[in-house]
Amino acid sequence: MPSPLIIPGVQVTALFEPEPVLPGAIGILGVVGITDRGPAAPTAIGNMSEFTALFGPASRFTMPEVRTALTNGVAQVVVARVMSKAEKALLILKDSDNESVVVLEARAEGTWANKLKARVTEVKTPLGTAVKYVNIDLLLNGEVVESFKGLVMDEESPNYLFDRINQESRLVVAYDHTFLEALPKTISATQFSTGSATAASVVLDSGSAPALTVTAKTPGRSGNKIAIIVRDDDDDPAKLAIEVRKEGEDPIVHPGLAAPADIKALNNSLVSFTFVETDPTKQKMPDKTAGKWLTGGRDADDPALLLLGDAATPQVELLPASEAVNDAEIIVDRNGNNSAVAITVRLDGQELESFGGLVMDPDDPRYLVDVLRQSKTLRARDLAPRSLANTLPRQLAIDTFHDGTEPLVDEYMTALDNLELAEEVDLVIASTAGQLREGPALQVQQAVVAHCTRMADKARTRIGLGSIFDSENDKIGEILGHADDVRSDHFILTAPARTEAALAGLLGRLDYFRSPTFKTIASIDAPLVPYTDSELSKLIIGNVAVITKRTGMGTVTVKGLLTSSRQINVQRTANVAVRRVKAIADRFIGLLNDDGTRNALRQQVIAMFLQMEKDGAIVPSVDGVRPAFSVAVYSSPNDAATGIVRIDVAMLPVHAIDYIYATLLVQN
Repeated sequence: MPSPLIIPGVQVTALFEPEPVLPGAIGILGVVGITDRGPAAPTAIGNMSEFTALFGPASRFTMPEVRTALTNGVAQVVVARVMSKAEKALLILKDSDNESVVVLEARAEGTWANKLKARVTEVKTPLGTAVKYVNIDLLLNGEVVESFKGLVMDEESPNYLFDRINQESRLVVAYDHTFLEALPKTISATQFSTGSATAASVVLDSGSAPALTVTAKTPGRSGNKIAIIVRDDDDDPAKLAIEVRKEGEDPIVHPGLAAPADIKALNNSLVSFTFVETDPTKQKMPDKTAGKWLTGGRDADDPALLLLGDAATPQVELLPASEAVNDAEIIVDRNGNNSAVAITVRLDGQELESFGGLVMDPDDPRYLVDVLRQSKTLRARDLAPRSLANTLPRQLAIDTFHDGTEPLVDEYMTALDNLELAEEVDLVIASTAGQLREGPALQVQQAVVAHCTRMADKARTRIGLGSIFDSENDKIGEILGHADDVRSDHFILTAPARTEAALAGLLGRLDYFRSPTFKTIASIDAPLVPYTDSELSKLIIGNVAVITKRTGMGTVTVKGLLTSSRQINVQRTANVAVRRVKAIADRFIGLLNDDGTRNALRQQVIAMFLQMEKDGAIVPSVDGVRPAFSVAVYSSPNDAATGIVRIDVAMLPVHAIDYIYATLLVQN
């Protein structure tokens, strides 16, 4: 409030009207759907690298619309993740002993991965009596999308099956069948185990008593890859045969063993045999066994710490990242629950590093092995238990993933509700292809219609896009019925199936007032349908936005229509005007108590429409009678008493000229 004048003079106070609002971005696509992982809140991304980094590598397969839209011209996509409790599809691979050894699980939940298939190819040793390594191919829709060659079960190898798949696959993660995602047990402060090299060994029983110790001849970890099989001799069932198998090598077979003396006489290049009983008269032949692995082999000065699972089986091996922390103490704590563990590294009583929230899910950003790759003090190996004499999955011609379950419609609706928070979005797609059956998918499309209608009531206008279903592609009557089910001024139905994202990309790169009719679409990730002219006419009359090929033009949208029959560009122009008027008016809330400020509001709205007219978004009537727009800002006495100011706007959006009638004058 100005101070009163004492000395005669003039006091001037400057009042500033709100700054004009800069036009917001147009063509921002909101997509709701299942992702590999990532935030629940709507999150903007500008390219596929950002998308897969935030939402996980499998998201390019669960939400293919994002890639298609970006490829076709959308500059920004806002992803609203569907937080679903659906199950993930999986496939269990078994070894030649018919034991489950590897679980391949889809990185994201839902039914999309029920179409995923796996093929396992064994590569034999030179003699063909053992498996040297395996190759695993993953196929989606009949095509190989990922291949992993030379996989072994040696956790020290760069081709360790679990590490290779978990680090490189965009589709699946691999678990050992025993541990799955189980956490290691809590341990108090414990140092790495160090010492001289030790040889791996195993004790074979006779009845309930230990009878024969088998020891690797070469000390070190390599001995842990040796297995012993005791079986009937092929030629004489009254005698035994001992097989010594080293992973990836042909087995060494010792047949014709009738007495302990026969075993003591064996000369094997990999192992030695020692009877537990020193008295030859009391020595007994070992029981038959389908396979036992030598354990306990370690290299000299090889500090390591084994973390055990609840079944007291080694589950994780921790290693120092450098010699400087060989004497460190490690603390593992489950924090009183089974959802995560914390690991603390201490040296000389001082804490060096601490890592919380670690899990054993290879698809989680807090996967223990991956997190410790960034550690200055620790590294980790995710161990797989060895059983019998085989560890690699057996030959598999082809098998299909299964048990992925369908997300719920309500889960999609919750994600749509979350998308309301992203006010900048003006195009919306619900990614349901490959996840939902047709009935639930139609319900989700109708939820998109309701969402866009609701947002229009809030002056946050947006247009939804969806496509027909695969089964409807060549059924014109069903397509027209589908269009009736989503009839709205706020929805576009495209044909054929899975083409909505391509049209969204086109709209994203077009000026909002430009019609998509006969505009070229750069990339289609779905098969086109060669509709006849008669079928196209029916679909256009039914207000379906058909995408097809045209000679000399490539892939185009035949006519850009909403399901209500309104031209897409007309509705987008109206939507932009609504958004901009609201943005201007928001700045004047609380300031419109006099004619001067109301006039300032009117002038800013007029300036906005003048720019739209200059851009070509709105035009005067063809006969020149009606102007491109008119604006009135007023408040009646009753309005003023209740704090209401009204803005009346009329405008003429530019219509697409889609038809050309030519008359040829033929001169004689």
